Amino acid sequence: MLAKEENQLPQYKEDAHFFLTSIASEPAIIKYLQDPFITIKDKEDFLNELFQTKTYLTNLMLLLVKEHQIKHVGEILNKFIRKYNKEHHIKEGII
Repeated sequence: MLAKEENQLPQYKEDAHFFLTSIASEPAIIKYLQDPFITIKDKEDFLNELFQTKTYLTNLMLLLVKEHQIKHVGEILNKFIRKYNKEHHIKEGII
């Protein structure tokens, strides 16, 4: 995995948390990205503005948008975070 080799996984985990927090507080983000009447270019501009330097996350979101799979983004990012935590022996709990 390229991200692992480049030691970028901690940053990707932080970025994933950022996006999950964003969509939890603003569910309209997913609705916007799913809207078939909004152009891919407009969605790309929106994602670039939202993520700024988070290139890999922006690219993932764009792929999901183009393939009409953005509805699965929460599952994908949560699975990544769980896998990261498991590999780094990080325990999660609900308080």
